[in-house]
Amino acid sequence: MMHPSHIWQRLLGFTQAEQANSVLLTLANIQKQNRPVYIFNPRTNDREKSFIQQVDYTTNQVMFSLLSSDNEYSLLYDDVKVIYTTNGINQMYLQGKLRHISRDGHVTLAVEFPNYQGGHDRRADERVVVNNHVDNHFAHLFITREYSLQGLLVDISSGGCCLAFEGNFAEGFHTGDVVNTCRIELGQHFSVEVPVQIQWHQYDHAHRHTRIGCKFLGLDSHQRRLLDLFIDNIESYR
Repeated sequence: MMHPSHIWQRLLGFTQAEQANSVLLTLANIQKQNRPVYIFNPRTNDREKSFIQQVDYTTNQVMFSLLSSDNEYSLLYDDVKVIYTTNGINQMYLQGKLRHISRDGHVTLAVEFPNYQGGHDRRADERVVVNNHVDNHFAHLFITREYSLQGLLVDISSGGCCLAFEGNFAEGFHTGDVVNTCRIELGQHFSVEVPVQIQWHQYDHAHRHTRIGCKFLGLDSHQRRLLDLFIDNIESYR
C-alpha cells in the first residue's frame, strides 16, 4: 500500500490567514516583551520553558535558550512546536524545523520557520472537547478512494478539529497537506464531510497514537450549518 506521504495533495501558495500572520514577526514581538514560550519535546512528550535569544530574518532561524539541560533533544526529531499564549488563556503554536543544537551549560536550539504560517488561527475559536468514554465520535480521512484512515475526534471548533489515530503516522503527515474529504461521525446518527488542511501532527509515545490538528477549508453555508449542528449535538452529549 502506498504511504500516505506520497499520495496526499499539497496546497500551494499562502492562504489569507497565512499572509496575515508573520511567524518571525510574532516571535520577535515575544522576544521584545521578554515573554517565555514552551518548546514541545517529542521524546518526553513534555513542554519545556524557553526564552527567545535571537530572530534572524536572513535565514528565517530563531534561537531558543532552554532553562534546563536534562531533557534529551535529538536532530532525529525535525519538527519543533513552539507554544505560547496571547492573553494568558488562548494557546497558540508555531511549527518549524530543528537545524542545530548546542550545549554549553544549557541547551540552545536553532529552529527554522516558514515566512508565514496560519496553522494556529483556529485556537481562538471555542473548542468542544469530546468525551469518547461516553460515545465514540469517529473521524475518517479519505486520502484516496482506495486508502483511508479511521480515528477518533478529540476536540472540534467552528474552525477545525483535532483527531487521534492508533499507531505512528507522524511521518505521513505534513503541515499544509490537504485532504478533500474528512468525515466526522457523531455515534451512528449524524455525520458531516468537510475538506481539511493539516496544521500540526505529533506522535504520543506513551499512548502509541498520532494526533493531528486540522483546519476546515472552503466551507459552504450547508457545511457550516452542519458543523454548527454537530458541535451543538456534542455539547448535548456531555
